[in-house]
Amino acid sequence: MAGQESTQASAGSSRKGRDLILKMNFRYIHITLFFILLLSTAAGDIYAQTPQQNEEKYWEYRERLRNDFMIGIGPEMGMSTPASVRDTVSGILQWTDAT
Repeated sequence: MAGQESTQASAGSSRKGRDLILKMNFRYIHITLFFILLLSTAAGDIYAQTPQQNEEKYWEYRERLRNDFMIGIGPEMGMSTPASVRDTVSGILQWTDAT
């Protein structure tokens, strides 16, 4: 009988400990969500880029691709194929098989 009582007592205390941990986790989640909501509403509307900035980036990247990673654009063999390796120190462009 004494063994069963101690087993029940330890099961009850582990259950209380588990319930306490769950309550602490829910409290932590609620506090975190509250601060996320607070910061998102306090900041207002924030945009990473405008459409005009995206278009400017597109043209910059397009020119960089054409000038720094390709020999040329055209129907000739080897043209319009971007280089997979570019060494800026030695000025080497290297291509892999594009077929």
